[in-house]
Amino acid sequence: MRERVIRFGKGVSLVGILTDAELGGRADSPGIVLVNSGILHRVGACRLHVHLARALAERGFSTLRFDFSGIGDSPVRRDDLAFEESAVLEIQEAMNTLGRSTDLKTFVLIGLCSGADMAFKAAQVDARVVGLGLLDPWVYRTPRYYWTRYGARLTSASAWASSFRSRFLANRSREPGLIAEADEGEELDLPTYVREFPPKRQAAAELKCLMERDLRLCCVFSGGQSDYYNHAGQFGALFRGAGVQGRLNEIFQPEADHIFTNLDEQQKLLAALLAWTSSEFDSKMAPLSSPEARQAG
Repeated sequence: MRERVIRFGKGVSLVGILTDAELGGRADSPGIVLVNSGILHRVGACRLHVHLARALAERGFSTLRFDFSGIGDSPVRRDDLAFEESAVLEIQEAMNTLGRSTDLKTFVLIGLCSGADMAFKAAQVDARVVGLGLLDPWVYRTPRYYWTRYGARLTSASAWASSFRSRFLANRSREPGLIAEADEGEELDLPTYVREFPPKRQAAAELKCLMERDLRLCCVFSGGQSDYYNHAGQFGALFRGAGVQGRLNEIFQPEADHIFTNLDEQQKLLAALLAWTSSEFDSKMAPLSSPEARQAG
């Protein structure tokens, strides 16, 4: 397997790893760009991007994973662009570079969390994107979400009793002197990251535009997204009016956490993404090495 460190982009400032397709690839197959999330660099959460890039190479897909400006080995930008703007530009620069290196004309973007958000934004402005693999993307609660989460409790006498006891103990804990340490903790002002979803109507309109381009979509939801997603098919039902039917592959891994730390869950994720890319984009197939062999790299 051939992997190359490359520098690209404006000022040749971005650093990435290009993994060449083992079978030489096909001119009509898309290149794949793996988009980082948050402050993670190009290896991805729990080395997910390393494993995925190498597995995709075995299937005949050339892949580029890279560091956004100011993360990993890529220096900070010299302009004042917001991250949402610079990330889209840098994803496009990654597609340009992968295209020049492989003669590929179309691309699939795969990202987790904020990486999924940036991949979606890039797809809106660049018609070369023919597929999106979104891991824990934005999603919105539905009536069935609330029933799945609360329905059984509403009809359970033991659940009502447990709720009463919890509220009673919580009220007692607020009495002075019961938990002296609590007041000290409340004084801490720790920074937190808050991910903002776009308004649902805006998300639906933007998704509809992509579906009208016949873009192919794979959405994988983990148990770590349970505040917004808790049953298989929720995303498809939510955005049925956007035309996702026949273009969406929706997967629910309730036992996985948000960054897929469990190796069994990560292998399920890899298998799902490999099956989707191969079925949707018809690359040459290659026998996969064992999961153990891929993890060793």
